[in-house]
Amino acid sequence: RMYSRMLVLFGICHRRECALAEEEGWHLLADSFVKSPGYRGSLEVAGKVVVSELTNGHLWDTGQVLSYDLSGTDPVCATERVEWGANACGISIHTGKSCDSAEGLGGHLWNRTWAPVDPWPAIFYFPTPAGHARSASVEVVSGIPVGAASDRALVINDARGRHIACGLLRARSGQGRAAPWL
Repeated sequence: RMYSRMLVLFGICHRRECALAEEEGWHLLADSFVKSPGYRGSLEVAGKVVVSELTNGHLWDTGQVLSYDLSGTDPVCATERVEWGANACGISIHTGKSCDSAEGLGGHLWNRTWAPVDPWPAIFYFPTPAGHARSASVEVVSGIPVGAASDRALVINDARGRHIACGLLRARSGQGRAAPWL
């Protein structure tokens, strides 16, 4: 409880969002993806991304643990032809709460006070040649508690760093139910 109060005090999240960090078994889930605004390519991402809390009780090492199983990702990410940089083959949580427009996606979600460098450009997937990407645990030190990422846009990028897919992160319990405070 003290951890959540500190997060509210420092303006990192609201009480409703911080409650998520205290509830055992709660996590965020994106399991429905649409093409990102402006993307006209043939890639169609499907699958799920689960986001859970990463913390040792300090704000400076708070973030998310991503677990994902995706199909339809960019198979070029499995080759040497990737243009590394500019979020190539990336998975990132954005500030926006909509997948309907580029403005709705917003920028990367991270706390500039507790994580002075944007952590999201270092987070990427390595698919099979068929575009299947899977990972059980990718840690992202963003300075943001998992509750503050609820209802935010999760974006998947191609090998050139273009946004190709978007899904909204929704709170779920270990039993797959929506969080009671939503």
